[in-house]
Amino acid sequence: FLMSAPLLLAIFRLGPVGTKLSLILLAAMASQLTMAGEGPIARAFIELTQRSTFLQIYLLLMLLTTLPVAADLNARRRLARQLSESEESLRLLASSSADMLVRLDHRGRCVQASGNAALLAVRHGVELIGSRLSAFAEEADTVQVEMAFSAAFVSPGSVSRCEFRPLGRPTDYLECTMRALVDDEGRSYGVVGAVRDISLRKEREQTLALAASTDSLTGALNHAAFMRHLDRLMSALPSSNLSLLMIDVDRFKSVNDSFGHLAGDQVLVELHNRLRALLRDHDVIGRLGGDELAIVLDGTSPELAKSIADALRIAVSSDPVVLGDGERLVMSLSCGVAQAKPGMTRHELIKRADEALYIAKNNGRDCVAMHSPPDNEA
Repeated sequence: FLMSAPLLLAIFRLGPVGTKLSLILLAAMASQLTMAGEGPIARAFIELTQRSTFLQIYLLLMLLTTLPVAADLNARRRLARQLSESEESLRLLASSSADMLVRLDHRGRCVQASGNAALLAVRHGVELIGSRLSAFAEEADTVQVEMAFSAAFVSPGSVSRCEFRPLGRPTDYLECTMRALVDDEGRSYGVVGAVRDISLRKEREQTLALAASTDSLTGALNHAAFMRHLDRLMSALPSSNLSLLMIDVDRFKSVNDSFGHLAGDQVLVELHNRLRALLRDHDVIGRLGGDELAIVLDGTSPELAKSIADALRIAVSSDPVVLGDGERLVMSLSCGVAQAKPGMTRHELIKRADEALYIAKNNGRDCVAMHSPPDNEA
């Protein structure tokens, strides 16, 4: 059985074919020596029948020992070759892909990166090695990236996603899909992630969201979006420094009747533009329907809200609107102002602003009326 050593060497070096040739050579040599009365088998047994029987047993044992080992090694070599080819294919695919693949260790640090490194504002993936993925995200988005890594690492088999803006490009958006890498015992030892550019998709989503919340004519918030905004402000109202202005264009129906609806639309667009130019950035305008506009002034005292309303009214009436045919049209506004109180509902606030607007119209239009709270609220 000392021949097992060279046979195993042949298995590792030459593979299945070399193993079979070595077995044939061994069988030929052992048979020749045994039949000629030479070798260990001939010395151990005198009778030819015994020699022949033991020779067959010996060759059978060698066959059963070496061929399974050769087959297993061949299978492992084939699997290793397939894995190598698969890895090369993945590398080629990643290198020409618009996406980027990263592998993170248990600490969240990058140990391998391939693909479009420009997504993370680096020239080559090797620049990511040793760094956390969150280091290449805008500061406001780093927490989301870390949470996605933690969620993937602690939950093998699940997929976590996060959206973040790459460092230095706050207008772009990337999405990273992460999944844990597990060992034979099912324990996580790292995370693999795919990073892709979703800037175009985010732009479309924002465009759709904007279209769903704004009035197509004026650009002001539509009725539903304005009410949602007002609800958010009133749900967290710490004080009474929140004012609502309800505005109507005086005799707007006569504009439509005399000049047509296109002229009426032009008046509304011009009105919104003038109001927007005079308001603060955080003040919000909504078109509730027809010529009825509403403005919510956050952080504004009643006196300041009335002054702002008067300034808006004067700015609109002092400069005529030039229609498409050159006709100059003087506009005027009636405005009702109401102040929100802690615990007040949106419907109560709107009702008070409407009542003030009704007073302004009854006072001859082109004026501002302030809702006066009852004595028990004063």
